[in-house]
Amino acid sequence: TRNSITTKNSSYKFDYLVLCTGVYTQILNQGCVLKNITDASKISNLISGSKSITIVGGGYTGTEIAGEFATKTKKEVILIDNSDRLLQRQPKNASLLAMKYLKKKDVNIILNESVSDKKSIECVIWCIGIKPNTEFLVEFPINEEGYIKVTDTLNVIGHRNIFAGGDISDLVEEKSAQTAEYHGRIIAKNILAHIQRRDLISYAPKNRVMVISLGDWYGILTYKNFVIGGIIPALIKKIIELKLLNLRI
Repeated sequence: TRNSITTKNSSYKFDYLVLCTGVYTQILNQGCVLKNITDASKISNLISGSKSITIVGGGYTGTEIAGEFATKTKKEVILIDNSDRLLQRQPKNASLLAMKYLKKKDVNIILNESVSDKKSIECVIWCIGIKPNTEFLVEFPINEEGYIKVTDTLNVIGHRNIFAGGDISDLVEEKSAQTAEYHGRIIAKNILAHIQRRDLISYAPKNRVMVISLGDWYGILTYKNFVIGGIIPALIKKIIELKLLNLRI
């Protein structure tokens, strides 16, 4: 509600609330989703006993996983997507580079086709997108896709003391950890501003640099309509990963 939260065991009052419950991976029937070490171990065991690996979904995650398997295993790799190209949210040049590289690595790419049953598939990894974790917000403004509606100050519409950040907001931008961190900073500043009765700061969604890796030695960097593929983006991705890993440690 406007001033309290009810859990299974209790109820808690608040002056300010930040909603950041994120999203969950969609999955059909049985299959693998890579979210933690337990999932990775399960996938490893499945791969060991399989001749082929099928990846359903040709977005960022599916395309990157296909690249990893194609360059680090000798298994047959099949990538299926229900649209007419990979990396739908990126410029067409990025899709063409990804297609060219994966085909060079003998990935069987199947486009314009959906998967509804996996009985005949040996090992399948689902990468069919995300769904916001907002089902519990019954009295809050939610759009048709389940994302919570926010203002430019990241307030939930109609609530001055409630904010929403990260993947659950309805802002039109890439859902990423980097973006969530930007939201977090703005929300923290705006809570302080509200307490001190100052004007709140506006947040403007931006196109940010995206780096997609297809194995250790090939990557694709995009920024707006600029696209470049090759070893340089791959090295940039490695630097980003090392930097983030050091920050977490």
